[in-house]
Amino acid sequence: MYTLRSALSFLYRDFYVFSRSMWSSFINFGIIVPITLTVAFGYFLPNTMITNPTVLQTTTMFAGSIMWALFPFAFSIQSSLLYDLRHDRFIDYQLTLVPAYAIVLERIIYGSIIVAAHMIFYFPLAKLIMGATFDTSATSWLGLFLIIYCGALLCSAYNFFVVNFADSMQKVRSFWVRVNFPLIQLGGFFFSWKTLYGYNKTLGYCSLLNPFTYITEGLRRALLGSEQYFPLSVCVGGLLIFSAFFTLLALFFFRRNVDPI
Repeated sequence: MYTLRSALSFLYRDFYVFSRSMWSSFINFGIIVPITLTVAFGYFLPNTMITNPTVLQTTTMFAGSIMWALFPFAFSIQSSLLYDLRHDRFIDYQLTLVPAYAIVLERIIYGSIIVAAHMIFYFPLAKLIMGATFDTSATSWLGLFLIIYCGALLCSAYNFFVVNFADSMQKVRSFWVRVNFPLIQLGGFFFSWKTLYGYNKTLGYCSLLNPFTYITEGLRRALLGSEQYFPLSVCVGGLLIFSAFFTLLALFFFRRNVDPI
C-alpha cells in the first residue's frame, strides 16, 4: 500500500509539472501537428499519388498519419529521463521510496495518459477540416479512442525502453534511424496488412512482429469498420502484449542504469 501511495504521489507530481507547460504542449501536439498532418496526408498525399481518389482511399491513407504525432510526442515525454540520469538524479530520491518497477510503471502510465489526452482530438479535428472526404459513417468512436490509448501506452512503454537502452542522445538518434523509422514506415503506415500479405506472405507474417502494425490496423478497423482489417480485439490484445513486453525490457535496462554494479 505504501508503494502504491508513493507511486500515485509521483504521478500527481508529474502531472503538476506538466500542467505548467500544458497549453503550449496542447497547441503544438493537439492543434498544430494534427492540422499539418491532416493537410499533408488527408489532402496532398492522396491527390498527388492517386488520380481522383475515393473517400475510402483517402481515409485509408490518412488513418496511419497519427503515428507521426503519437510516437514523437511519447518520446519527448520519456526522454526527460536521459537528462535526469546525467544531471539532477531526482530518480535516486524516488528509488529511496519505491522499488524500480513502481517508477517504471508510473512513468509509462503517466506518458500514456498525457499522449492519449492530446491525440483524442486528432480525428474529430480532421473530420472538421476534411469534411465529407474523411469517411466516419461506420466509425466506432469508442473503439477508436481505445486504440488511441492502447497505442499511446505502447509508444510510452517502447520509448521508455529506448531511452534506458540507448542511455545517450547520440545513441537515441542512431536508434531512431536504424530501428524506429523502419518500424513506423513498415508498420502499415501506407498499406494494410492484408495488402502486404497478398503481395508476399513471408513479409505479411514478419509484419506481425511489428507492434505498430496493430495500431494502424486498429485505427482503420475502428474508422472504417471493414473486416479486411484486424478485429479490434486482436489489435488491443497485440498492443497490450507488446506494451507488457517493452515494460519488462524497460525495467531491466532501467535497473542497469540506476544500479550498474
